[in-house]
Amino acid sequence: MRPIFWLNNARYVSFPQSLLPAFVAVALAFGQPGFSWGLSLLAVFGCVMAHFGFNILDDYFDFRNNDGKVREKLAGMGMRSRIAKCSYITSGEADIIQTRNAALVFLSLAAVSGAVIWYCRDFDYRLALIVALALVLGYSYSGKPLALGYYGFGELVIGSMFGPLLMSGTYISACGDWSNALLMVSLATGMLVMNIVYSHSVVDRVSDAAIGKMTFARILRGKAPMLAASALMIFLPFMLVIAAVEFFGLSRWNYMVFVILPWAIVLYRYLYCFVYEKIVDETPRWWMGPMERWDLITQAGIGWFMIRWYLARNLLSMFCVVLIVVNFLV
Repeated sequence: MRPIFWLNNARYVSFPQSLLPAFVAVALAFGQPGFSWGLSLLAVFGCVMAHFGFNILDDYFDFRNNDGKVREKLAGMGMRSRIAKCSYITSGEADIIQTRNAALVFLSLAAVSGAVIWYCRDFDYRLALIVALALVLGYSYSGKPLALGYYGFGELVIGSMFGPLLMSGTYISACGDWSNALLMVSLATGMLVMNIVYSHSVVDRVSDAAIGKMTFARILRGKAPMLAASALMIFLPFMLVIAAVEFFGLSRWNYMVFVILPWAIVLYRYLYCFVYEKIVDETPRWWMGPMERWDLITQAGIGWFMIRWYLARNLLSMFCVVLIVVNFLV
């Protein structure tokens, strides 16, 4: 196995989408009776390995379902916002068997981590249930018979996996307990992860329609329903933090997440203007967070797409960072 090759194709640049929610769960568990740094870090490692494994498995099923050919067709139509996921298979750098095996290696590392934690947590049935649900959803994202991602439910799968399932599993691993505050925060985080994919599908809905790809944005059809869903995913997480603080004992310091509310407002405005074809200044500002390689993005003519994607990513990242810092320090 070629570790660097497979890490690149597992899209390691996306690993903060699992790493940060996992560390939020660790931060919430920090200071609870039974907290263990060793089991916490092992759980984080397992989450990231599972993330990589499911990314590769998605490529495997995409190629088997001939989606690789569809992506080539999309690129040929000049729709550059889509990143080809199966190019390393179609180019011959790896075959379908090697792809499957690489996915199994990553998932096996996650399984070993989980087995150690399960043993140390006295075979807690909740951990087994969470892992079972994650396996079913991860496989069913693009694997048949459900192939939920092909019917417009991929965003919901991703939100469930990277929010409640990942964070509940990590929290129980870290301290052996569970809390309603954790549930509120995990739902909030899952919605922000889901928002990254959903914002992508809103901006790419014309491209998706051209190749017959179904997404949640296309299921909603109308502009108003699409934007209502965006508003829900972007703003409800802040309301869930309020619920966690006011009703479930989370520290009031967690209200610090409202510092990034302007990012949420700007992201929604950009999506609104895109959907209704209104002109808006799409120049990145320093306060919007990192937007790497912007010169190359501008040259490629995809700044209209990437500024919205970056804002969605940065909103999730900073939301998590604030919660991590606050809950480790107070």
